[in-house]
Amino acid sequence: MPATQQFYRSAELPWLEIRHSANSASCFDPHTHSTHSIGCLLEGQSYFHYRDQKRTCSTQQLCLINADEVHACRPDTEQGWRYLMLYIEPQWLTGLFNEGAEPGNQPLRFKQPQLTSPSLSQQFIQNCIQLTQLGGLIQQEQLATLLSTLCQQDSRAPDRPQTLHRPALQRTAEYIRAHYQQSLSLTELAHISGLSPSHLQRSFRQHFGVSPAHFQHQCRINDACQRLRQQQPISEVAAATGYADQSHLYRWFRRFIDTTPRQYSKARPLSLKLT
Repeated sequence: MPATQQFYRSAELPWLEIRHSANSASCFDPHTHSTHSIGCLLEGQSYFHYRDQKRTCSTQQLCLINADEVHACRPDTEQGWRYLMLYIEPQWLTGLFNEGAEPGNQPLRFKQPQLTSPSLSQQFIQNCIQLTQLGGLIQQEQLATLLSTLCQQDSRAPDRPQTLHRPALQRTAEYIRAHYQQSLSLTELAHISGLSPSHLQRSFRQHFGVSPAHFQHQCRINDACQRLRQQQPISEVAAATGYADQSHLYRWFRRFIDTTPRQYSKARPLSLKLT
């Protein structure tokens, strides 16, 4: 049976996306999302590399991945896997728990990479199905209830030690984010950071989990996803995100999203079928 990828989006919930992947044997390179990601296996098992640790995932666990944190995953059997992912904009999740939802509030981030609970996993699956079948205020209330439950479970963990962010590396990352469409050089980035090219490349990978070049491609693909959700033509998306042509966009898009730009752009607000 061929692999299938389904994406659910709704004009009423522009900060939400649900993905259902079936019969997939694809492996994901280290990558990030601009959204928080919550995932659950429906069939199979997988390896989950996140926060410098390799973990196994089962159908009784939920994976919680913070926005902009590097992770990688792959099935651990030849039969592949079937999984459900919910992507949520960090600003919306933060506003859910902050009175007034002021823009300056510190973004809410998950503490635990996994929650092990068969009942919570089943609740997550059922709520995701319901979200694709509801509309209006009740749909938003359903989502808020689900995320509140998950965050309450996650908050029981102790706070993670905060690492000191090196200003030079943060400055370099911000420069890449601002100029990701352009052709950048390691020499140029080294000048921005004040580090030698060799030191920058080594330190950047240690801090962010990927090389500066990989980070740039991730920025491009994140923007491509936004543009495809707006139904922009693929040729225009490729040009706007810094790729020489559609074939380059296709190649990197598959590496990060495990589907083609055309398939990704075809999502419609229809009921998601998981069987």
